Amino acid sequence: PSCRVEGIMPIMQKKAALVSLGAGKSQLPLILSARGMGWATIAVDRDADAVGFQYADVAIKESTHDTKRVVAVLQEVRDEYQIEGVVARTTAAEALHTAAAVSREFNLSGLTDDLVQISTEKSSLREFCSIHGLPMPMGIKVNPNHNIPEITDFPLVVKPDRTFTGKRNVK
Repeated sequence: PSCRVEGIMPIMQKKAALVSLGAGKSQLPLILSARGMGWATIAVDRDADAVGFQYADVAIKESTHDTKRVVAVLQEVRDEYQIEGVVARTTAAEALHTAAAVSREFNLSGLTDDLVQISTEKSSLREFCSIHGLPMPMGIKVNPNHNIPEITDFPLVVKPDRTFTGKRNVK
């Protein structure tokens, strides 16, 4: 006998998605590889003309540094996409904090704010290495508004404590 059930909606299967924080030429290989592996891709970039947007399933035109806004927009697509991972191919602490927030919001393994601090502040990395008995080149953190200790050991490399633009202009 035939049976007809009324009022039941078919269950929609969410698409597994990878979030790319950035959609520029540096992220393009990631976006293309993810798509080639069958993942939906959600790209976030403040540049409306970012090359990766043309290959992404979802293009979010927001700054990767605006954590609250990025998380809010990703929440808007959670009915259609199951966010399975987030990648931030950058050294910018703000974008990495956004990756950590996305990981928390969507219960993903990934960065934490503590790991971001260790990976973007040289003084925090030195402290972490010291606590865990890991070798690390000597370094000191100085405040230019206070007396800077006299340094006589050369050669010497002077770098900012926080990573802003990678290693650009370090000579």
